[in-house]
Amino acid sequence: MGELQLPESKIQHNIKFVWNGIKIDGQLYKGNYYSGTYTETSNLPEGTITIHMDRSNTPRIKNLEIENNSDSMIDYFETDTVRIRPDSIYYASAVMAVNAYDIHMEKVAIKQCEKGFAKYLGTDMEEYYANELSRHKSKLSELEKKSGKNKSVRKNTVPQW
Repeated sequence: MGELQLPESKIQHNIKFVWNGIKIDGQLYKGNYYSGTYTETSNLPEGTITIHMDRSNTPRIKNLEIENNSDSMIDYFETDTVRIRPDSIYYASAVMAVNAYDIHMEKVAIKQCEKGFAKYLGTDMEEYYANELSRHKSKLSELEKKSGKNKSVRKNTVPQW
């Protein structure tokens, strides 16, 4: 007799939110985080986290809101959008991943500013890169302090569904 195949929503998954996407059962599905303000017409509550996935192959997981509004006729790539609302069981882990993503992006910006500063040393652009470098280092420091305060919640702790 053949094996009984459970619907995707009945299968338990090991889910971890990491700075560059979501790991589901050890496989990384890359994406970029966004946690800003939304328009009133979006009907998304304040604090909602959005992950714009690189592709449309994100497994459908119980209690994880995944949308795909791509039009295969006109869109070059089809992509999934994951929304994590403040009342989601995944929210605390997603907030930590957003912080890690923001820290990573600030480190990238610092490296770019350091290269620009070195390249334009002694020119009128030197001051611009010095100011940008200072601004990004200050923001990185704030983000690292903020993420240090969230140590009471274990990193990437989510229920196993």
